[in-house]
Amino acid sequence: MSLGFKSGIQNNFKNAITVIDKFHVIKHANESVDDVRKKESKENILLKCTKYIWLKNNNNLNEKEVSIKQSLTKKHIKTGRACMIREELQTIYGQSINITEAKEKLRKLCNWMMRSRLEPMKKLCKMIRNHYKTFFWIGSHGISTSGATCIQRFARAARTQQDKTRMRRTAETVVLQVVTALLVTLSKDGTKKGPPPKRRPLINLYSVER
Repeated sequence: MSLGFKSGIQNNFKNAITVIDKFHVIKHANESVDDVRKKESKENILLKCTKYIWLKNNNNLNEKEVSIKQSLTKKHIKTGRACMIREELQTIYGQSINITEAKEKLRKLCNWMMRSRLEPMKKLCKMIRNHYKTFFWIGSHGISTSGATCIQRFARAARTQQDKTRMRRTAETVVLQVVTALLVTLSKDGTKKGPPPKRRPLINLYSVER
C-alpha cells in the first residue's frame, strides 16, 4: 500500500492489476482501534491492559475477556465504537455476496467512520478511499489470499537467489519467470497440481547466465 510499492509496480509491470490483500487492510484497522484505546485509556483507567481484548476476534476471546468487553462496550466508550467499525470491515470481507454489495457496504462504513468523531478512524477512512479501486477484490481476479501470499514468497525467494548467483538478468525478469512458473502449476480453482515444490531447487525454475 506504500507509494514506493505502487511506483515500482507501475514502472516494471505496466499491465499489472494491483489488489490489496485483506490482511493489510485489517492490520491498519487494528492499529487505528489501538490508537483510539491508547488515547482514551489516559482518561479511563478501565481500558488499561485491554489491548488484545479489542484486537482479537470474538471467537478467540475467553469467557473473562468476553465479559470485560461486553461490560466496557455498554459504557459507550470510544474504543468500543472503533472496535465495532473494525468488526464491520471484517464482515464486509467475509459475508459480501459480490463486489457490488461489498462496495455499497464499504461506502456506508466510510460514512460511519467520518461521522464517528474518532481521528484514527477518519484517517483509516481516507486511506481506504485513496486505495478504493484496488480493494475489489482478490477473489474477483481468480486468486485467493493464500495464493497471493504464496506468489509473494516465491518472488522474494527468486530475488534472494538472484542476489546470490549474480545473474545478469534483472530481478524483475527473474521474479516474473518464477511467478509465471508457479501460476502454471495452479488449477483454475486455486489448488496446486502435483506435490508441493521444494525450497532448495527453486533455481531450477530458470536458467542461470554466467
